Formats: sequence, C-alpha cells, structure tokens
Amino acid sequence: IRAGVENHHFIIADGEIRMTVSLGVAGFPESNVDSHAKLVQEADSALYRAKEAGKNRVELSGGHGTVKKI
Repeated sequence: IRAGVENHHFIIADGEIRMTVSLGVAGFPESNVDSHAKLVQEADSALYRAKEAGKNRVELSGGHGTVKKI
C-alpha cells in the first residue's frame, strides 16, 4: 500500500500531485491482545509512532520496529 501510493501519479484538474502515507500495523495473535478494540488501539499507537518518526513509513505494534521500505 505504502509503495503503491508513493509511486502513483494522482491526476487532478490542474495537473498532478504525489502523495505518501504512513501506516500503523497490528497483528493477531502477535499483539497479544484480547479484544478488537485493543487491536485497533495497538495499530493506532503504531500509526502515531510512524507519524512522529517521519513520512512514508510503516510501524509495527508493540514497539517491534519499522518495516523496511519495499
């Protein structure tokens, strides 16, 4: 998803724009959570870490680090 958005040329009325995205990812059972709400909270926390660390990145829940750009 991240690479797809980064490489896409978005056409608008007066030209073209480029975008990037930052994502937070949480997995089950890897996140060791016991509810859907906690799983979403883990992903949300990872998203905020990605935003704080810079643009165009993916962060894993639980402080497991940054996913390499592919």
